[in-house]
Amino acid sequence: MKKWFIALIAIVVIGVPVVSEAAAYSDVSSNTRFSQEITYLSERGIISGYPNGSFQPDASVTREAVAMMLVRALELPVRASSSFPDVGRASTASQSIEAAVKEGIISGYPDGTFRPKEHVTRAQLAIFLARSFDYEREEHERGFRDISSQMVAYPYIMQLVEANVVSGFPDDTFRPDALVTRGQFSAFLTRTLKKEGVPAPSKPEVPKPSVKKEASVHFIDVGQGDATLLQTPEGANILVDAGVAKEGATVVRTLREHGVESLDLVIATHPHADHIGGMRAVLEAFPVKRYVDSGRVHTSQTYVKLLETIDAKNVPFEVATIGDTYRFDSGVSLRVVHTDANAALINDASVSVRAVYGDVSLLLTGDAEKEGEASMLQHGPLQSTVYKAGHHGSNTSSSDALLQAVRPAYVVFSYGANNSYGHPHREVVERIRTLGASTFETAKDGTITMTTDGKTVEFQTSRTLQRAS
Repeated sequence: MKKWFIALIAIVVIGVPVVSEAAAYSDVSSNTRFSQEITYLSERGIISGYPNGSFQPDASVTREAVAMMLVRALELPVRASSSFPDVGRASTASQSIEAAVKEGIISGYPDGTFRPKEHVTRAQLAIFLARSFDYEREEHERGFRDISSQMVAYPYIMQLVEANVVSGFPDDTFRPDALVTRGQFSAFLTRTLKKEGVPAPSKPEVPKPSVKKEASVHFIDVGQGDATLLQTPEGANILVDAGVAKEGATVVRTLREHGVESLDLVIATHPHADHIGGMRAVLEAFPVKRYVDSGRVHTSQTYVKLLETIDAKNVPFEVATIGDTYRFDSGVSLRVVHTDANAALINDASVSVRAVYGDVSLLLTGDAEKEGEASMLQHGPLQSTVYKAGHHGSNTSSSDALLQAVRPAYVVFSYGANNSYGHPHREVVERIRTLGASTFETAKDGTITMTTDGKTVEFQTSRTLQRAS
């Protein structure tokens, strides 16, 4: 078994920027230096902010961040995780680092490490940019008094100087060892892209779903457990959880019935067996492009064997962070509204996501309880057309505060008939009925399918068909 699996027991979520929902940041205004360049790259999804909404333009840029941004700018394919011993497989930068290394843009150190958190100097950045965009090497008459032609970075620096991507200082120095900030990197990369003829974007239009294109959500009946399949109008497939082990075959069969040949995204909300037990069967049956985990370690054999399967299948693995956003066709998106790898209760580690298509939204909270729901309320919006009741309808979840924030029109309960936990609990059912929401239950209705064109919603079960506008 590879070292990443052993290291997962001591996993720490690194502070790599994640995809932001907007180009605006709390610490970037029109008066901020390089604000135009930051906006230019942000609107393309090349650079991004932190979960707290900041961009930190004056912070020094790291090697892992440069790798991620250049890979996005060049639209390089990312598949395998990094093989460097100091780059965790759970790192969100792992695949980008591997792609950048294979492309010859960036390399590791002689001792075999990559040093992802190391800050980047002006000389190093010149090398990375020049390699990325294949500038020709030329003889240069111009020089700077603090660099020499014997330096490894010299030809790369001069290539970018001639291309007007970088420049020196008024005192005729280049300052090759000076660290590059995130704002400066934004300026250098923007100049490079414009030099390459990439047009400046107009204000991006919000995709509008066609009424003829439908997304679907299948709340799969897996007894006392959870498994939800989301399918976008153009056929992207997203699976959230997979029930207990004995229901793995049910999940696989259901996916095949709905035309699934591969999974674009798999989310394991947390490592309890009634959510991940059937996941090994799924991974054996379908290629998976992206696997997202809570990062919460569990010592159960179910979890350990699942990690072994992920490792053996070389499935791209990452740990979720609040604010992560996964975008698909027709404007479909999923945003992480809560997760906590260090949660005291495993249930409160649950990766909770809000999916949106047009005017229709869906909230999936796994088994998040009091602490998890309190976190969600801080990272909204949460208002959703459909809510899958947290923790199978347990009274440890679906608090009044959460329900008032969500205000669902429909609620789905996923649980097993006559289960020993008494799910769904009466008080939760009453809270939801007080809201006036319509309810569906896998124990009574079997697998429940919701279809939507982004405006209206239909639910199909074995006994009823309902429509809402």
